[in-house]
Amino acid sequence: MTTYLLPCANAQDCWIEKVRARNFTDAQQKFINAFIEDYENIDIPSDWEDLIKILNTQADIIIGDIYDIEEF
Repeated sequence: MTTYLLPCANAQDCWIEKVRARNFTDAQQKFINAFIEDYENIDIPSDWEDLIKILNTQADIIIGDIYDIEEF
């Protein structure tokens, strides 16, 4: 298992989400699930790109690139 980091920001704050996952695809799905839980009023995304669009338009959240913690 590897730790993956995701930088996020909105008008008031910036933060880093993290998940432990087997691979990059698994990390994307875990991030999707986490955002669905945290933001119940957003539409359910069909994939990663859809999540980015939904969060940007419906929750005013900017999502960065996913990084493997080993890169740092």
